[in-house]
Amino acid sequence: MKTSTKFSLAAIAVVAAISIWLAMTPAGEVMEMRVKGWYAQAYPESSSVSACKAETLKTAYDPSSIEWANEADWLVKQTSTYTSGHTEWEVKMQVRGRNGFGALMLHSRTCKVMIGQIGALVLSMGSAE
Repeated sequence: MKTSTKFSLAAIAVVAAISIWLAMTPAGEVMEMRVKGWYAQAYPESSSVSACKAETLKTAYDPSSIEWANEADWLVKQTSTYTSGHTEWEVKMQVRGRNGFGALMLHSRTCKVMIGQIGALVLSMGSAE
């Protein structure tokens, strides 16, 4: 078997495994941000932040009111590396936005992102600890 064929089969196996994992995970736990895989792997910090910002806008009560607070102080760090080459990143961010009563609220959020060949995938988003 040629090396390129072995690589192609390995890539197909990885994509199939991730697809099965996504299909078995409840929809609320895994939210996808489609960033091209090569870009996400080349720039994991900015890809993680972009994925978290996109997910914040998708889940906000009033997306037009969202302001990214203190971006220079956001913490972006790699938390895990897997043998498959995937990495997990954590983004601690502050977001200001309007709630259901119209009040402008400041929230600290923690977002976990997996970076791999398929791109950036938001695994979870919640209140910062």
